[in-house]
Amino acid sequence: MKNWVKILSYPVIKLLKGFIVLFAVKLFFLTGITVFNSCQKEHEFLDNTKQEEALHRYENFVVKSALNIQEFVENSNHKTVVEKERGAEDILIPLTDETKKMLLAFGINNSDLSEEFDDLNDPRIITVGLAILAGNHSDNYAQNLNFDLFYSTIYANEYWDCAVRALGISGAGLAALAKGQLTKEAIKMAVRVAARSVGGYIAAAFIVADFTSCMGWW
Repeated sequence: MKNWVKILSYPVIKLLKGFIVLFAVKLFFLTGITVFNSCQKEHEFLDNTKQEEALHRYENFVVKSALNIQEFVENSNHKTVVEKERGAEDILIPLTDETKKMLLAFGINNSDLSEEFDDLNDPRIITVGLAILAGNHSDNYAQNLNFDLFYSTIYANEYWDCAVRALGISGAGLAALAKGQLTKEAIKMAVRVAARSVGGYIAAAFIVADFTSCMGWW
């Protein structure tokens, strides 16, 4: 009788072992997915925090630079074209560098910028940074925006008004750069728009001065 019990119990034991192994594999797999999702969410949170910090540093830098840029613009009438160009370049290159650092936090590197700009010191890159600042400060209604002919009167606010007027970025373009829905593709679109604007350090200095003046940053 004991032999029969052993013979009958062996398949049962083997089957039970199979179920235990299968359960362990499933548990390991589910645990792995949970850990992966947790790490992914944490990574996304860290990325968002990094972007917020980059924007905050960039805005502070723009505000600090605004007064010098405004003084340059106000005194430009007394200088030659060559002096203006050199003066504007000296002021704007640091701001261009800071703009590129901020864009890097959003995944836009020099390779992306080189697709539109021959010179990575092109001051028109600053326009992209200022447009992102304007979009970042916009109200949440931008996420539900219906782009129509009445946009400028219905949805206008201080930041967007200043950006549309000074930077030449449309309301729809600014909405794509709004806080909470900013994507790499939206920024690359802004880069393409900036690359087709008027170039040169002098023109860029006047644009930055106009925007920061409108924002009351000096």
